[in-house]
Parts: sequence; structure tokens; C-alpha cells
Amino acid sequence: MGCEVVAFSGSTLKEAEVLSIGATACYTSESLRSAAFGRGLNILIVTTPIMPDWSVYTPLLASKATIFPLTIGPGLLSLPSMPLLLNGITIQGSVVSPRNVHERMLEFAARHSIKPIVQTFAMSREGIQQAFATLEEGNMRYRGVLVVPEKERLAE
Repeated sequence: MGCEVVAFSGSTLKEAEVLSIGATACYTSESLRSAAFGRGLNILIVTTPIMPDWSVYTPLLASKATIFPLTIGPGLLSLPSMPLLLNGITIQGSVVSPRNVHERMLEFAARHSIKPIVQTFAMSREGIQQAFATLEEGNMRYRGVLVVPEKERLAE
């Protein structure tokens, strides 16, 4: 889409993968503190399971940047107010996009042969336990999907 994408991660485990799918750089929490980060970010999409340390990320934002916190879970969204006020930073919340946005996204993905990265697990007690273990270990890449085994689908 013509955007320069920078990824942030808690560890280096995903670095090679995010670079291979189009990110131009990947920073960990540690490497970010010592990185010479050029111009500010216009958009920050937060997909972590918990809210990040905002004192690390707000200095990276450009004036009039937008933060999209997509983390769904308990807790408060608590950011330092002065960087937001002084720089005109917007926080945009939404869980579900309108239908036309989904349609445009799917058309874009089809046009550029973009496929989701999924891990599949059997829709069984063992499969669900395996999916939760993978999630709890932090090894889910990037969407976990429960599937009915083929022999059960054919039996219907």
C-alpha cells in the first residue's frame, strides 16, 4: 500500500519472519531504546495482548499521528497526556470495521496474493488444549484456527 512498515516485538523470535513478509525494520523493546529512529510514526497499530509501555512508544510518534489500540482485554488505556496534547495525537478505537473496509481489504489481498498466516489445530479436546498451550507459550503465529478433521467432515 506504499507504506513503510516497522514492527515492534518483545523478543527477536519474530524478526526474520516479519522482515520476510514486508516490514522494513523490526525492533525489540531493548533495541528500540538504543536505535536511531528516523522520522516519527504516523500510525501505531497495537496488537499486543496487553497494553505496551507507552513511555517507550509515544516519543516515536510524529505530530498528528494516530494510535489504534486493538488490544482486547481487561485494564485501562492509560497514556501520558502531554505528548498527545502537544503533538495532536489521536487515539482511534474500533473492534470491527465496516463491511466496505473488509471488502476493500479482501480485494487488495487478492490483487497482491496476500494470504493469512495461520496455525491449525484439530477441533477436539486435544486440539483445543494444544492451541491454548501454543497461545500461552507465546508461539501462536499469527492466527490459530480450529478445524474439523477431514474424516469427520466427510462423514456428514
